[in-house]
Amino acid sequence: VRAATARGAASAAASAPGLLGSGEPAARSERGWHELAGEGKYKEAFAAARPSFEALCAGSPAADVMTLGDAALYAGDGASARQAYESVRSRFAGSGEAAIAAFKLGRMAFGADAGRAKQWFVTYLAEAPGGALSRETLGRIMELEQRQGQTDAARQTAQQYLARYPTGPHAELARGLVGP
Repeated sequence: VRAATARGAASAAASAPGLLGSGEPAARSERGWHELAGEGKYKEAFAAARPSFEALCAGSPAADVMTLGDAALYAGDGASARQAYESVRSRFAGSGEAAIAAFKLGRMAFGADAGRAKQWFVTYLAEAPGGALSRETLGRIMELEQRQGQTDAARQTAQQYLARYPTGPHAELARGLVGP
């Protein structure tokens, strides 16, 4: 009876969603793509993860989904990167990874959709006001406001930026917006 139960469990495991069509455990596949990403081989990492991309986004820890999103982004698949980052946002709301995912979504939208980029950057600052990316985020918001002709908003953001980061990389732009 135990042998039959073990065979039944093995058969069920072989067809479980956690396994790839090849019968290879998802954990082994995940380790492969993850190692490639760790070596900076993003195109190869994304190609290795692609067959189980949806399952990885739905079932992996936040840090792994972030790495998966980075691999997709650096491999040139923005749609998949966005999907991974949005998965982190929905599955791990309130976490540090979710805040960083907001920043990365903002950076992805930066050149194409200024309004959406600003929303993501504001979200990052709301979720991680003293986070490691706060300086860059505030600078990016200031750039977007300037580009959109939102002079008063850009000036206010510039004042905030200079108060917090007087020697930051956006300080020159901020001083120009604040004026004499």
